Amino acid sequence: MIEVNIASTLGDLIGRLSSLDKSKMLREAAVTAMGEIRHRVHVNGEDSEGSQIGTYSKGYMKVRTGQLPNVYTKGRNKGNTRKQYNRLPDTKVILSLTRQMEDGMAILDTPGGVGIGYHNSFDYNKAIWNEKRLGKPIWKLSTKERELVHGVAEEHTKSILNND
Repeated sequence: MIEVNIASTLGDLIGRLSSLDKSKMLREAAVTAMGEIRHRVHVNGEDSEGSQIGTYSKGYMKVRTGQLPNVYTKGRNKGNTRKQYNRLPDTKVILSLTRQMEDGMAILDTPGGVGIGYHNSFDYNKAIWNEKRLGKPIWKLSTKERELVHGVAEEHTKSILNND
């Protein structure tokens, strides 16, 4: 008969798992997810479910693509040079004109660990406003992003269990 001390084996596994650096794992998962979210929203123009976020209006496209005159013709900025964004003429919403929102995305410490958000309330409010305005989940993790986060957790757990 082969004798196996299950309590000792489980105790060893529990001890190794308790040495897991939760903060490091959460930060790596957040960095991985943030890169995917940024690309999905600000490059591909997709919501959390993989659908197109929306379509820009003709008026907004004039501003976005620089089709307006180079100088303001009325209002408080009359006579001043208009900022040229010179973005592509694609009408697919990518929530990016000045790149402020995507550049402002950050990994933030939270009471429960870490999260993905914004350092300033302006970009945060703009993100929430766009989600409400467009009536679809934009900032929720997509299926692919959840799988990537789970993959990070699995890799960290395997490393601990294998004494790597």
